Amino acid sequence: MIDDIKKYKEKLSSLELEDEKEHEQFRLEYLSKKGIIQTLFFKLKEVPNDQKKILGQQINELKILANKIYDESKNNFSSNSTVENFEDLSKPVQ
Repeated sequence: MIDDIKKYKEKLSSLELEDEKEHEQFRLEYLSKKGIIQTLFFKLKEVPNDQKKILGQQINELKILANKIYDESKNNFSSNSTVENFEDLSKPVQ
């Protein structure tokens, strides 16, 4: 299970979201109720007690990383769309 977590961390480290469709796909794949992170938390119940603390910390780090990527890309997409849709009202009518 720790190998899976490392694999997901590596995948997230090299991930770049290009558009809003990929952004939504990322959210569904990692952060949703049936996503990868929730599945890992569910599998944590099956792990021996002496390993739960370490694995729980690793999963939390993965969750924090995924949320950070999601929030950063969300801000990028929202700022890009705001600038593109802004009409300068101070310009004279032509």
